[in-house]
Amino acid sequence: MSSRYLDLVLLDENADRAEWHRITLEGDTAFERARDVAEKMPQPGWYEAHGVYLCAIERPFSRSRNDVVRLVQGCVLASIPSSLDVWEVAPQTWKAHIGFKGRGKPTQGQFAGFTFDGFTPSWRSASNAGDWPQDALDALGAALWARDTNADLVARALGGAA
Repeated sequence: MSSRYLDLVLLDENADRAEWHRITLEGDTAFERARDVAEKMPQPGWYEAHGVYLCAIERPFSRSRNDVVRLVQGCVLASIPSSLDVWEVAPQTWKAHIGFKGRGKPTQGQFAGFTFDGFTPSWRSASNAGDWPQDALDALGAALWARDTNADLVARALGGAA
């Protein structure tokens, strides 16, 4: 996430298929854009209709923009229904999970075997297929970590392996 866009990824629980949505925040300042989050985030019924039961949010990493992104993160958290579990994940944690080593950011090629469903610029716009931007790939990495971690926890609770 940034103070200008929210990149949300719906991840299939059983297949390597992901759908990306970008929310563009409006306003001249980061403060004004943060106030736009509640208006632009999906409504509670949307999560139920899409079978969402777990959300993962990447912990802001940049020191220079940390306060601004944390402000947006708080607005996002307040917009997610309290009935859903929300996990925060550090960038280095989800990167290690997908096998990305070193500095920098993974590319779309790092997610080999994935089906990338089209890009929806906002919740009220039509689809437009294309390559995913870096923030969307970061959201996918966080989602993969959450999906796989949850599957491991469930398998352990049931006495098996995921």
